[in-house]
Amino acid sequence: MRVCMYKSTNKLLEMQSDATKGTLIKNAIALGYKNSEIEEKEISAEDYELLIKNQPKSKDEINNETMTQINLLELSLLRPLREMSSTVILDKSFAQKKIDDTENKISALRSDLIK
Repeated sequence: MRVCMYKSTNKLLEMQSDATKGTLIKNAIALGYKNSEIEEKEISAEDYELLIKNQPKSKDEINNETMTQINLLELSLLRPLREMSSTVILDKSFAQKKIDDTENKISALRSDLIK
């Protein structure tokens, strides 16, 4: 199979299983890419799977993954800790440290969100 990729990011632009050499370059140029920005090569099915798996992520994909991490932290740690810290059984200073640590992690993740 042949693939055409954007050189600077390795972003896959096109794949064809039975293309002749140069076809994918022509297609990419027709879409507005410069010849110097793209490359076409033949790769195995295994290499194609790796290429797909390692595609650069969009800003939205990164932000969605970060928000998922934030939500998991809030649901799995922060809420239960706050509930437990109100009981007499739990050491309040331990609970508060865990709450503070979790809030710091969430704050750091929020600052990683791409605007």
